[in-house]
Parts: sequence; structure tokens; C-alpha cells
Amino acid sequence: YNYCSCADGYLWKDGACKPKEDYSACKIGALFYSDNTCSDKFESSKTLLGVVIYEKSASQNGWIMTVKPVKTGIAWDTGSYYSTGITDKAVSASCTNTQKLVAKGSRFAAANAANNYKPTGTPSGKKWCLPSYDLLNNLNNSVNFAKVNAGITTAGGKKIGFGTSSSYEYVWSSSEYDYYYAWYFYANTSGSFYMNSYGKNGYTASVRPVLAF
Repeated sequence: YNYCSCADGYLWKDGACKPKEDYSACKIGALFYSDNTCSDKFESSKTLLGVVIYEKSASQNGWIMTVKPVKTGIAWDTGSYYSTGITDKAVSASCTNTQKLVAKGSRFAAANAANNYKPTGTPSGKKWCLPSYDLLNNLNNSVNFAKVNAGITTAGGKKIGFGTSSSYEYVWSSSEYDYYYAWYFYANTSGSFYMNSYGKNGYTASVRPVLAF
């Protein structure tokens, strides 16, 4: 047979009934589930993947982030200082930057940690990545930051700013700043946040992988 009838909200794709890709509910701060649905509530019957940090459009993928760090106290680069040349800041560069760093070896600890993250429910053929500068910078305003942390709280995760310390958190990006530094997002438990650069070697931060949808 070529196809089967599917229930409302599902369509026949790749030999099975799969949920229709309707991302209208996937606003910043919404919780994203493995069945490609979003909700402002935690649904225990579904597999949670993350919280929406960037909305999907006709020209750009949407992005989700883990609701807690998958690694803390990890360096961007554990080797000696040198410029990788991987400086792309674009939202769409998150995964290309990550793969370029992974290809350079295990010394790029933050990128490898994101690349190795494979939770249950991850869509086939998709990889988790270290967010680019512009993707993290989308959190660098009070409205988006508050929405994302509210979603994380709903999911029972660890709010950004609470990841590596009782009072603050640095979140690595995949975008290099220069020979010595890489970009990161800073937040603290008082609600302050900003983008800045941080020593790639010998300095540690957290890894919160992202996934495109």
C-alpha cells in the first residue's frame, strides 16, 4: 500500500503516521516535545526535549535549548591557545560551527559535549549543537530571557543563571572571538545578563545544547 489513513493531527510520512508539523504554539518559552508539539504546560505523558529560544519562520529554523546544563565547569578548548577561525555568529551557524570544532578534535570540549548529547526522543538524523553568538544573543533582552526561564521553571529544569554556581552562570557559544577568547552568555540569580567574551583555555563555563526544528 502507498499510505494509510491517519488520525486528526497526523499525516502519512516515511511509511508511518506522524504528527503534522504545526509550530504555531512554539513561541519563545514554550516547551518542545519529541512529537514536534509545543505547550506552555509540562506534559508528563510526552518526552520533553527542551524550551523554545528562537521561533521558526519561513526563512529560519526554530531552536530549542535544554532545560538544564548537560555539562558544567568545562573549557571551550583544553589545548594551547590558537585561532580556529570559527567566528561565524549567525543563528544558522550553531551546528556548522559545532561540527567544525568537533572535526578539530576532542580538545574542543564544549563543542564535543554538545555534539555527544543524545537524549531519548532526539529526531533521527538531527544533532544537538553548541549555540552560536546570535542564537544566545536572542536571550539578551528582558522579555525573551524571562519567557525562557519561565518555561524552564515549568519543566522543572535549572534556570539560566543558576547553572554553575549559586549566583551566576556562563553559557558557552560556538563562536570564537579571537585567539584567546570565545563568546558566552552571562546571567546571574539577580536577573542581570549580557553577552561577553571569555578565555577559551583554562576558563570554564556550562554547556546547554540546542536543537533546530
